[in-house]
Amino acid sequence: MGVDMKPRFGFLLLLPFLGTLSFSAPIWPNWKYDRQLTGRCPYIGPDEPDIAWVFDTGDTFKIRYASPVIGEDGTIYFSSPDSFVFAVGPNGNEKWRYKTKGIPFYSALDNQGRIYVGVIGQFGDSLWVLALDDSITYARLVWSWSIVHSWDYLLLPPLNIGIDGTIYITADSLRAIDNNGNLKWSYYRGVTAAYPPAISHDGSTLYCEGILDMWTTAFFSIDSSGATNWTRVTGPAPMNLAWASPAIGTDSAIYFITGLGILNAWLPNNSEKWPPVSGISDIVLYTSVSLGLNDTLWFINPGYRPIYRKFSPDDGSITFMDTILATPSQNNRYNSFIIDALGQAYIVVRDSGITQSTIYAFNSDGTVKWTYPIPEYTNRTTPAISPDRILYVIGGTKLYAIKDVHLITENSPDMVKPFTFSVFPNPFSEKLMIKFQASSLGTFRNTTFSIKIYDASGRLVKQFNHLTNYQSSIIWNGTDNFGRRLPSGIYFISAESEEFKMTKKAILVR
Repeated sequence: MGVDMKPRFGFLLLLPFLGTLSFSAPIWPNWKYDRQLTGRCPYIGPDEPDIAWVFDTGDTFKIRYASPVIGEDGTIYFSSPDSFVFAVGPNGNEKWRYKTKGIPFYSALDNQGRIYVGVIGQFGDSLWVLALDDSITYARLVWSWSIVHSWDYLLLPPLNIGIDGTIYITADSLRAIDNNGNLKWSYYRGVTAAYPPAISHDGSTLYCEGILDMWTTAFFSIDSSGATNWTRVTGPAPMNLAWASPAIGTDSAIYFITGLGILNAWLPNNSEKWPPVSGISDIVLYTSVSLGLNDTLWFINPGYRPIYRKFSPDDGSITFMDTILATPSQNNRYNSFIIDALGQAYIVVRDSGITQSTIYAFNSDGTVKWTYPIPEYTNRTTPAISPDRILYVIGGTKLYAIKDVHLITENSPDMVKPFTFSVFPNPFSEKLMIKFQASSLGTFRNTTFSIKIYDASGRLVKQFNHLTNYQSSIIWNGTDNFGRRLPSGIYFISAESEEFKMTKKAILVR
Protein backbone atom coordinates (compact mmCIF):
# COMPACT_ATOMS: atom_id res chain seq x y z
CA MET A 1 0.00 0.00 0.00
CA GLY A 2 1.43 3.36 -0.97
CA VAL A 3 1.94 6.29 1.38
CA ASP A 4 -0.04 9.46 0.61
CA MET A 5 2.50 12.26 0.58
CA LYS A 6 0.01 15.11 0.04
CA PRO A 7 0.31 17.78 2.73
CA ARG A 8 -2.25 17.80 5.49
CA PHE A 9 -2.06 21.39 6.70
CA GLY A 10 -4.68 20.96 9.42
CA PHE A 11 -2.72 18.08 10.87
CA LEU A 12 0.57 19.98 10.59
CA LEU A 13 -0.88 22.82 12.63
CA LEU A 14 -1.46 20.28 15.42
CA LEU A 15 2.10 18.92 15.44
CA PRO A 16 3.29 21.29 18.22
CA PHE A 17 0.46 19.98 20.40
CA LEU A 18 1.19 16.36 19.51
CA GLY A 19 4.77 16.85 20.61
CA THR A 20 3.59 17.42 24.17
CA LEU A 21 0.76 14.90 24.07
CA SER A 22 1.00 12.37 26.90
CA PHE A 23 -0.56 9.09 25.85
CA SER A 24 -1.73 6.42 28.21
CA ALA A 25 -0.34 2.91 28.39
CA PRO A 26 -0.51 0.41 25.52
CA ILE A 27 -3.74 -1.52 25.14
CA TRP A 28 -2.10 -4.89 25.93
CA PRO A 29 1.50 -4.43 27.14
CA ASN A 30 2.69 -7.98 27.80
CA TRP A 31 2.01 -11.69 27.92
CA LYS A 32 -0.61 -11.54 30.72
CA TYR A 33 -1.63 -7.89 30.35
CA ASP A 34 -0.22 -6.29 33.53
CA ARG A 35 3.01 -6.28 35.56
CA GLN A 36 1.33 -8.29 38.30
CA LEU A 37 0.68 -11.05 35.69
CA THR A 38 -2.96 -11.44 36.71
CA GLY A 39 -4.20 -11.88 33.13
CA ARG A 40 -7.06 -9.52 34.05
CA CYS A 41 -7.84 -6.58 31.76
CA PRO A 42 -10.38 -3.68 31.67
CA TYR A 43 -11.85 -4.73 28.30
CA ILE A 44 -14.70 -7.06 27.37
CA GLY A 45 -14.35 -10.01 25.02
CA PRO A 46 -16.79 -11.08 22.28
CA ASP A 47 -20.23 -12.36 23.29
CA GLU A 48 -20.54 -14.60 20.23
CA PRO A 49 -17.37 -15.35 18.27
CA ASP A 50 -16.83 -14.73 14.58
CA ILE A 51 -13.75 -14.21 12.41
CA ALA A 52 -12.98 -10.54 11.75
CA TRP A 53 -9.85 -11.33 9.73
CA VAL A 54 -6.85 -13.67 9.58
CA PHE A 55 -3.29 -12.51 8.96
CA ASP A 56 -0.98 -15.19 7.51
CA THR A 57 2.75 -14.64 8.06
CA GLY A 58 3.63 -17.03 5.25
CA ASP A 59 6.27 -18.57 7.50
CA THR A 60 7.70 -22.05 7.21
CA PHE A 61 7.58 -22.88 10.92
CA LYS A 62 4.55 -22.77 13.19
CA ILE A 63 4.61 -20.00 15.77
CA ARG A 64 5.30 -20.93 19.37
CA TYR A 65 6.57 -19.08 22.45
CA ALA A 66 4.74 -15.91 21.35
CA SER A 67 1.64 -14.00 22.40
CA PRO A 68 0.21 -10.85 20.81
CA VAL A 69 0.72 -7.45 22.44
CA ILE A 70 -1.24 -4.37 21.37
CA GLY A 71 0.01 -0.79 21.08
CA GLU A 72 -2.09 2.22 21.98
CA ASP A 73 -3.08 2.78 18.35
CA GLY A 74 -4.33 -0.81 18.02
CA THR A 75 -1.25 -2.21 16.24
CA ILE A 76 -0.66 -5.86 17.11
CA TYR A 77 2.94 -7.04 17.55
CA PHE A 78 4.15 -10.65 17.63
CA SER A 79 7.10 -12.79 16.56
CA SER A 80 7.64 -15.89 14.47
CA PRO A 81 10.38 -18.56 14.50
CA ASP A 82 11.30 -17.63 10.91
CA SER A 83 13.24 -14.71 12.50
CA PHE A 84 10.61 -11.97 11.98
CA VAL A 85 8.85 -9.54 14.29
CA PHE A 86 5.51 -8.46 12.80
CA ALA A 87 3.42 -5.31 13.17
CA VAL A 88 -0.17 -5.73 11.99
CA GLY A 89 -2.74 -2.96 11.94
CA PRO A 90 -6.19 -3.37 13.54
CA ASN A 91 -7.57 -3.87 10.02
CA GLY A 92 -5.43 -7.01 9.54
CA ASN A 93 -2.98 -5.42 7.11
CA GLU A 94 0.75 -5.77 7.62
CA LYS A 95 2.50 -2.55 8.63
CA TRP A 96 6.01 -3.96 8.64
CA ARG A 97 8.13 -6.96 9.47
CA TYR A 98 11.57 -6.79 11.06
CA LYS A 99 14.14 -9.54 10.44
CA THR A 100 16.26 -10.51 13.44
CA LYS A 101 19.46 -12.55 13.46
CA GLY A 102 17.95 -15.37 15.49
CA ILE A 103 14.63 -16.75 16.70
CA PRO A 104 12.42 -14.08 18.31
CA PHE A 105 9.83 -14.99 20.91
CA TYR A 106 7.64 -12.98 23.31
CA SER A 107 7.33 -9.19 23.03
CA ALA A 108 6.43 -6.48 25.54
CA LEU A 109 5.63 -2.77 25.26
CA ASP A 110 6.61 0.10 27.54
CA ASN A 111 4.49 3.19 28.25
CA GLN A 112 6.05 5.04 25.32
CA GLY A 113 5.07 2.29 22.90
CA ARG A 114 8.61 0.94 22.43
CA ILE A 115 8.71 -2.75 21.53
CA TYR A 116 11.07 -5.13 23.35
CA VAL A 117 11.64 -8.58 21.92
CA GLY A 118 13.60 -11.53 23.24
CA VAL A 119 15.70 -13.36 20.62
CA ILE A 120 17.79 -16.53 20.88
CA GLY A 121 20.67 -17.46 18.60
CA GLN A 122 20.11 -20.10 15.94
CA PHE A 123 22.15 -22.60 17.98
CA GLY A 124 20.66 -21.69 21.37
CA ASP A 125 23.97 -20.36 22.70
CA SER A 126 23.12 -16.67 22.94
CA LEU A 127 20.30 -14.42 24.04
CA TRP A 128 19.37 -10.90 22.92
CA VAL A 129 16.87 -8.26 23.86
CA LEU A 130 16.01 -5.89 21.00
CA ALA A 131 14.42 -2.46 21.46
CA LEU A 132 12.40 -1.38 18.42
CA ASP A 133 10.46 1.76 17.61
CA ASP A 134 7.43 1.59 15.33
CA SER A 135 8.06 4.14 12.56
CA ILE A 136 4.67 3.45 10.92
CA THR A 137 6.01 1.72 7.78
CA TYR A 138 9.13 0.12 9.24
CA ALA A 139 10.76 -0.83 12.56
CA ARG A 140 13.79 1.10 13.78
CA LEU A 141 16.33 -0.72 15.95
CA VAL A 142 17.09 1.50 18.95
CA TRP A 143 19.49 -0.83 20.75
CA SER A 144 20.27 -4.50 21.36
CA TRP A 145 21.62 -6.24 24.43
CA SER A 146 23.10 -9.73 24.30
CA ILE A 147 24.79 -12.42 26.35
CA VAL A 148 26.63 -15.55 25.26
CA HIS A 149 26.31 -18.48 27.63
CA SER A 150 26.57 -22.25 27.71
CA TRP A 151 22.93 -22.77 28.64
CA ASP A 152 20.56 -23.97 25.93
CA TYR A 153 17.81 -21.37 25.64
CA LEU A 154 15.17 -23.80 24.42
CA LEU A 155 12.38 -22.66 26.76
CA LEU A 156 11.72 -19.11 25.70
CA PRO A 157 10.15 -16.97 28.45
CA PRO A 158 8.06 -13.80 28.22
CA LEU A 159 9.39 -10.41 29.29
CA ASN A 160 8.08 -8.08 31.97
CA ILE A 161 8.67 -4.33 32.27
CA GLY A 162 8.81 -2.35 35.51
CA ILE A 163 7.21 0.98 36.29
CA ASP A 164 10.55 2.71 35.67
CA GLY A 165 10.95 1.03 32.27
CA THR A 166 13.38 -1.70 33.42
CA ILE A 167 13.13 -4.81 31.26
CA TYR A 168 13.28 -8.16 33.07
CA ILE A 169 14.27 -11.32 31.21
CA THR A 170 15.18 -14.76 32.53
CA ALA A 171 17.83 -17.17 31.32
CA ASP A 172 19.80 -19.00 34.03
CA SER A 173 19.56 -15.73 35.94
CA LEU A 174 17.00 -12.97 36.22
CA ARG A 175 18.48 -9.96 34.46
CA ALA A 176 17.39 -6.33 34.73
CA ILE A 177 18.15 -4.13 31.71
CA ASP A 178 17.49 -0.38 31.70
CA ASN A 179 15.62 1.28 28.85
CA ASN A 180 18.92 2.36 27.28
CA GLY A 181 20.07 -1.24 26.88
CA ASN A 182 22.47 -1.40 29.86
CA LEU A 183 22.55 -4.31 32.29
CA LYS A 184 21.56 -3.05 35.75
CA TRP A 185 21.98 -6.26 37.69
CA SER A 186 21.75 -10.04 37.49
CA TYR A 187 20.21 -12.37 40.08
CA TYR A 188 21.02 -16.08 39.89
CA ARG A 189 17.88 -18.26 40.05
CA GLY A 190 19.43 -21.50 38.90
CA VAL A 191 16.59 -22.21 36.48
CA THR A 192 17.13 -22.09 32.74
CA ALA A 193 14.58 -19.84 31.04
CA ALA A 194 12.04 -19.80 33.86
CA TYR A 195 9.04 -17.54 33.41
CA PRO A 196 9.27 -13.84 34.37
CA PRO A 197 8.77 -12.31 37.81
CA ALA A 198 5.54 -10.65 38.84
CA ILE A 199 6.07 -7.04 39.92
CA SER A 200 4.43 -5.45 42.97
CA HIS A 201 1.93 -2.63 42.50
CA ASP A 202 4.45 0.02 43.57
CA GLY A 203 7.20 -1.49 41.39
CA SER A 204 9.57 -2.06 44.33
CA THR A 205 9.50 -5.87 44.54
CA LEU A 206 9.83 -8.82 42.15
CA TYR A 207 8.54 -12.32 42.93
CA CYS A 208 9.71 -15.49 41.17
CA GLU A 209 10.64 -19.14 41.65
CA GLY A 210 14.09 -20.72 41.44
CA ILE A 211 16.34 -23.25 43.15
CA LEU A 212 18.65 -22.94 46.14
CA ASP A 213 20.68 -26.01 45.21
CA MET A 214 20.28 -29.11 43.09
CA TRP A 215 17.88 -30.63 45.64
CA THR A 216 15.76 -27.66 46.74
CA THR A 217 13.27 -25.36 45.02
CA ALA A 218 12.53 -21.92 46.41
CA PHE A 219 10.50 -18.76 45.94
CA PHE A 220 12.22 -15.39 46.02
CA SER A 221 11.25 -11.84 46.91
CA ILE A 222 13.77 -9.49 45.29
CA ASP A 223 13.83 -5.71 45.53
CA SER A 224 14.17 -3.54 42.42
CA SER A 225 17.91 -3.11 43.03
CA GLY A 226 18.49 -6.88 42.80
CA ALA A 227 18.86 -7.59 46.53
CA THR A 228 17.07 -10.45 48.31
CA ASN A 229 14.20 -9.52 50.59
CA TRP A 230 13.38 -13.08 51.57
CA THR A 231 13.57 -16.68 50.34
CA ARG A 232 11.03 -19.43 51.01
CA VAL A 233 11.79 -23.14 50.47
CA THR A 234 8.98 -24.73 48.46
CA GLY A 235 10.00 -28.37 47.95
CA PRO A 236 12.33 -30.84 46.23
CA ALA A 237 14.14 -30.09 42.98
CA PRO A 238 13.68 -30.52 40.14
CA MET A 239 10.18 -32.06 40.28
CA ASN A 240 8.70 -29.13 42.22
CA LEU A 241 9.76 -26.56 39.63
CA ALA A 242 6.75 -25.18 37.73
CA TRP A 243 8.72 -22.99 35.30
CA ALA A 244 5.84 -20.56 35.79
CA SER A 245 5.06 -17.09 37.14
CA PRO A 246 3.08 -16.00 40.20
CA ALA A 247 0.22 -13.50 40.12
CA ILE A 248 -0.24 -10.61 42.55
CA GLY A 249 -3.69 -9.73 43.89
CA THR A 250 -5.20 -6.34 44.62
CA ASP A 251 -4.32 -6.85 48.30
CA SER A 252 -0.67 -7.56 47.26
CA ALA A 253 -0.98 -11.27 48.07
CA ILE A 254 1.24 -13.47 45.89
CA TYR A 255 -0.39 -16.59 44.40
CA PHE A 256 1.74 -19.40 43.00
CA ILE A 257 1.24 -23.08 42.11
CA THR A 258 4.37 -25.22 42.38
CA GLY A 259 5.41 -28.03 40.04
CA LEU A 260 3.82 -30.64 42.32
CA GLY A 261 0.47 -28.87 42.16
CA ILE A 262 0.47 -27.04 45.50
CA LEU A 263 -1.35 -23.68 45.56
CA ASN A 264 0.28 -21.07 47.79
CA ALA A 265 -0.80 -17.62 48.95
CA TRP A 266 1.87 -15.48 50.58
CA LEU A 267 1.93 -11.91 51.82
CA PRO A 268 4.74 -9.44 51.05
CA ASN A 269 6.20 -9.96 54.55
CA ASN A 270 6.71 -13.72 53.82
CA SER A 271 3.78 -14.86 55.95
CA GLU A 272 1.03 -17.12 54.66
CA LYS A 273 -2.34 -15.66 53.71
CA TRP A 274 -3.72 -19.17 54.13
CA PRO A 275 -2.20 -22.68 54.33
CA PRO A 276 -1.04 -24.38 51.11
CA VAL A 277 -3.67 -26.26 49.11
CA SER A 278 -2.39 -29.57 47.69
CA GLY A 279 -3.74 -32.14 45.26
CA ILE A 280 -4.47 -29.74 42.41
CA SER A 281 -2.38 -31.61 39.86
CA ASP A 282 0.30 -34.28 39.74
CA ILE A 283 2.55 -31.99 37.74
CA VAL A 284 2.50 -28.36 36.67
CA LEU A 285 4.67 -27.03 33.86
CA TYR A 286 4.66 -23.54 32.33
CA THR A 287 1.10 -22.84 33.49
CA SER A 288 0.40 -19.87 35.76
CA VAL A 289 -2.56 -18.87 37.89
CA SER A 290 -4.73 -15.95 36.71
CA LEU A 291 -6.96 -13.64 38.76
CA GLY A 292 -10.55 -12.74 37.91
CA LEU A 293 -13.15 -10.57 39.61
CA ASN A 294 -12.42 -10.03 43.31
CA ASP A 295 -9.12 -11.88 42.75
CA THR A 296 -10.86 -15.22 42.16
CA LEU A 297 -8.12 -17.62 41.06
CA TRP A 298 -8.35 -19.45 37.72
CA PHE A 299 -6.06 -22.34 36.84
CA ILE A 300 -5.96 -25.17 34.30
CA ASN A 301 -3.90 -28.27 34.99
CA PRO A 302 -1.72 -29.96 32.37
CA GLY A 303 -2.79 -33.25 30.88
CA TYR A 304 -4.63 -34.90 28.03
CA ARG A 305 -8.01 -34.05 29.51
CA PRO A 306 -7.40 -30.73 31.27
CA ILE A 307 -9.38 -29.82 34.37
CA TYR A 308 -9.86 -26.18 35.19
CA ARG A 309 -10.64 -24.81 38.63
CA LYS A 310 -11.64 -21.62 40.36
CA PHE A 311 -10.42 -20.88 43.89
CA SER A 312 -11.55 -18.44 46.53
CA PRO A 313 -8.92 -15.78 47.30
CA ASP A 314 -10.06 -15.86 50.94
CA ASP A 315 -9.02 -19.41 51.83
CA GLY A 316 -8.00 -21.25 48.64
CA SER A 317 -11.12 -23.41 48.58
CA ILE A 318 -12.33 -24.69 45.22
CA THR A 319 -15.46 -22.84 44.07
CA PHE A 320 -15.83 -24.47 40.65
CA MET A 321 -14.24 -27.40 38.81
CA ASP A 322 -14.87 -29.02 35.43
CA THR A 323 -13.13 -30.56 32.45
CA ILE A 324 -13.29 -28.51 29.28
CA LEU A 325 -12.85 -31.22 26.66
CA ALA A 326 -15.01 -34.16 25.66
CA THR A 327 -12.13 -35.71 23.73
CA PRO A 328 -8.48 -35.98 24.74
CA SER A 329 -6.26 -33.09 23.81
CA GLN A 330 -2.57 -32.71 23.35
CA ASN A 331 -0.77 -32.42 26.67
CA ASN A 332 -1.86 -28.97 27.81
CA ARG A 333 1.16 -27.62 29.64
CA TYR A 334 1.65 -24.14 28.42
CA ASN A 335 -1.54 -22.10 28.55
CA SER A 336 -3.00 -19.67 31.07
CA PHE A 337 -6.30 -17.81 31.29
CA ILE A 338 -6.94 -14.18 30.53
CA ILE A 339 -9.91 -12.50 32.22
CA ASP A 340 -12.04 -9.63 30.92
CA ALA A 341 -13.77 -6.78 32.78
CA LEU A 342 -16.90 -8.90 33.37
CA GLY A 343 -14.88 -11.73 34.91
CA GLN A 344 -15.20 -13.90 31.79
CA ALA A 345 -12.18 -16.11 31.12
CA TYR A 346 -10.54 -17.10 27.80
CA ILE A 347 -7.97 -19.73 26.92
CA VAL A 348 -6.80 -21.57 23.78
CA VAL A 349 -6.09 -25.30 23.99
CA ARG A 350 -4.65 -27.65 21.38
CA ASP A 351 -7.01 -30.50 20.48
CA SER A 352 -6.21 -34.05 19.39
CA GLY A 353 -3.54 -34.26 16.72
CA ILE A 354 -1.61 -31.22 15.61
CA THR A 355 -4.01 -29.49 13.25
CA GLN A 356 -6.70 -27.96 15.45
CA SER A 357 -7.11 -25.90 18.59
CA THR A 358 -10.15 -24.56 20.41
CA ILE A 359 -10.71 -21.17 21.99
CA TYR A 360 -12.79 -21.46 25.15
CA ALA A 361 -14.74 -18.62 26.75
CA PHE A 362 -16.15 -19.06 30.25
CA ASN A 363 -18.73 -17.10 32.17
CA SER A 364 -17.56 -15.59 35.45
CA ASP A 365 -19.23 -18.46 37.34
CA GLY A 366 -17.02 -20.98 35.51
CA THR A 367 -19.55 -22.39 33.05
CA VAL A 368 -18.67 -22.52 29.36
CA LYS A 369 -19.92 -19.47 27.44
CA TRP A 370 -18.79 -20.50 23.97
CA THR A 371 -16.15 -22.44 22.06
CA TYR A 372 -14.57 -21.63 18.73
CA PRO A 373 -12.34 -24.03 16.78
CA ILE A 374 -9.40 -22.81 14.73
CA PRO A 375 -7.70 -25.21 12.29
CA GLU A 376 -4.23 -24.54 13.67
CA TYR A 377 -1.59 -25.87 16.01
CA THR A 378 -1.06 -23.64 19.07
CA ASN A 379 1.77 -23.75 21.60
CA ARG A 380 2.56 -21.48 24.55
CA THR A 381 0.38 -18.62 23.47
CA THR A 382 -2.08 -16.50 25.42
CA PRO A 383 -4.84 -14.41 23.78
CA ALA A 384 -5.16 -10.63 24.02
CA ILE A 385 -8.28 -8.43 24.01
CA SER A 386 -8.71 -4.92 22.57
CA PRO A 387 -11.23 -2.25 23.69
CA ASP A 388 -13.41 -2.92 20.61
CA ARG A 389 -14.01 -6.49 21.85
CA ILE A 390 -11.60 -8.21 19.46
CA LEU A 391 -9.85 -11.31 20.78
CA TYR A 392 -6.45 -11.93 19.16
CA VAL A 393 -5.05 -15.48 19.05
CA ILE A 394 -1.92 -16.88 17.41
CA GLY A 395 -2.32 -20.27 15.74
CA GLY A 396 -0.03 -22.07 13.31
CA THR A 397 1.52 -19.36 11.13
CA LYS A 398 -1.45 -17.00 11.51
CA LEU A 399 -2.85 -14.26 13.72
CA TYR A 400 -6.62 -14.58 14.21
CA ALA A 401 -8.86 -11.62 15.08
CA ILE A 402 -12.06 -12.95 16.69
CA LYS A 403 -14.83 -10.36 16.87
CA ASP A 404 -18.32 -10.35 18.32
CA VAL A 405 -20.77 -11.64 15.72
CA HIS A 406 -22.77 -8.40 16.07
CA LEU A 407 -19.73 -6.15 15.65
CA ILE A 408 -19.34 -4.25 12.38
CA THR A 409 -16.03 -2.43 12.05
CA GLU A 410 -14.69 -0.01 9.49
CA ASN A 411 -11.96 -2.60 8.84
CA SER A 412 -14.25 -5.51 8.01
CA PRO A 413 -13.18 -6.64 4.50
CA ASP A 414 -15.60 -7.25 1.63
CA MET A 415 -18.62 -6.23 3.65
CA VAL A 416 -21.56 -4.08 2.57
CA LYS A 417 -21.96 -1.85 5.60
CA PRO A 418 -25.61 -1.09 6.37
CA PHE A 419 -24.56 1.73 8.66
CA THR A 420 -21.56 4.07 8.46
CA PHE A 421 -20.25 6.90 10.55
CA SER A 422 -17.23 9.20 10.59
CA VAL A 423 -15.45 11.56 12.98
CA PHE A 424 -13.92 14.93 12.06
CA PRO A 425 -11.51 16.64 12.63
CA ASN A 426 -9.13 13.99 13.84
CA PRO A 427 -7.02 14.84 15.86
CA PHE A 428 -9.25 17.47 17.52
CA SER A 429 -8.83 19.92 20.36
CA GLU A 430 -12.26 21.39 21.16
CA LYS A 431 -15.09 19.74 19.24
CA LEU A 432 -15.45 16.46 17.38
CA MET A 433 -18.23 16.03 14.83
CA ILE A 434 -19.63 12.50 14.73
CA LYS A 435 -21.64 11.89 11.54
CA PHE A 436 -23.71 8.77 10.84
CA GLN A 437 -25.90 7.43 8.04
CA ALA A 438 -27.78 4.25 7.17
CA SER A 439 -27.21 2.72 3.74
CA SER A 440 -29.77 2.65 0.98
CA LEU A 441 -30.49 -0.96 1.89
CA GLY A 442 -32.60 0.43 4.70
CA THR A 443 -31.89 -2.42 7.15
CA PHE A 444 -31.14 -0.10 10.05
CA ARG A 445 -32.86 3.04 8.80
CA ASN A 446 -35.28 3.13 11.73
CA THR A 447 -32.89 1.72 14.32
CA THR A 448 -32.31 3.55 17.60
CA PHE A 449 -28.70 3.44 18.70
CA SER A 450 -26.16 4.97 21.07
CA ILE A 451 -22.79 6.64 20.66
CA LYS A 452 -20.45 5.49 23.43
CA ILE A 453 -16.98 6.92 23.95
CA TYR A 454 -14.27 4.92 25.73
CA ASP A 455 -10.80 5.94 26.83
CA ALA A 456 -7.72 3.87 25.97
CA SER A 457 -8.19 1.70 29.09
CA GLY A 458 -11.67 0.66 27.92
CA ARG A 459 -13.53 2.85 30.46
CA LEU A 460 -16.82 4.36 29.27
CA VAL A 461 -16.49 8.15 29.64
CA LYS A 462 -19.34 9.59 27.54
CA GLN A 463 -22.62 8.30 26.16
CA PHE A 464 -25.26 9.72 23.80
CA ASN A 465 -28.47 7.67 23.92
CA HIS A 466 -31.63 7.23 21.82
CA LEU A 467 -30.16 8.48 18.56
CA THR A 468 -31.79 7.83 15.20
CA ASN A 469 -30.52 7.98 11.65
CA TYR A 470 -32.59 11.11 11.02
CA GLN A 471 -30.30 13.18 13.29
CA SER A 472 -27.25 12.62 11.01
CA SER A 473 -24.64 14.09 13.41
CA ILE A 474 -23.75 15.10 16.97
CA ILE A 475 -20.93 17.16 18.48
CA TRP A 476 -18.69 15.92 21.31
CA ASN A 477 -16.80 18.63 23.17
CA GLY A 478 -14.26 16.37 24.87
CA THR A 479 -16.03 16.13 28.24
CA ASP A 480 -17.29 13.13 30.19
CA ASN A 481 -20.83 12.35 31.32
CA PHE A 482 -20.40 14.79 34.23
CA GLY A 483 -19.20 17.67 32.04
CA ARG A 484 -15.55 17.36 33.13
CA ARG A 485 -12.84 18.03 30.56
CA LEU A 486 -11.04 14.85 29.58
CA PRO A 487 -7.25 14.75 29.16
CA SER A 488 -5.34 14.37 25.90
CA GLY A 489 -5.22 10.85 24.56
CA ILE A 490 -6.79 8.28 22.28
CA TYR A 491 -10.53 7.65 22.54
CA PHE A 492 -12.71 5.00 20.90
CA ILE A 493 -16.00 6.25 19.44
CA SER A 494 -18.51 3.40 19.23
CA ALA A 495 -21.91 3.40 17.50
CA GLU A 496 -23.92 0.60 19.13
CA SER A 497 -27.37 -0.93 18.82
CA GLU A 498 -28.86 -4.39 19.30
CA GLU A 499 -28.08 -5.18 15.63
CA PHE A 500 -24.60 -3.75 15.15
CA LYS A 501 -21.54 -2.11 16.63
CA MET A 502 -18.97 0.02 14.82
CA THR A 503 -15.89 1.64 16.32
CA LYS A 504 -13.58 4.46 15.27
CA LYS A 505 -10.60 6.03 16.96
CA ALA A 506 -10.08 9.75 17.71
CA ILE A 507 -7.19 11.71 19.23
CA LEU A 508 -7.97 14.51 21.68
CA VAL A 509 -5.24 17.17 21.89
CA ARG A 510 -5.34 19.76 24.66
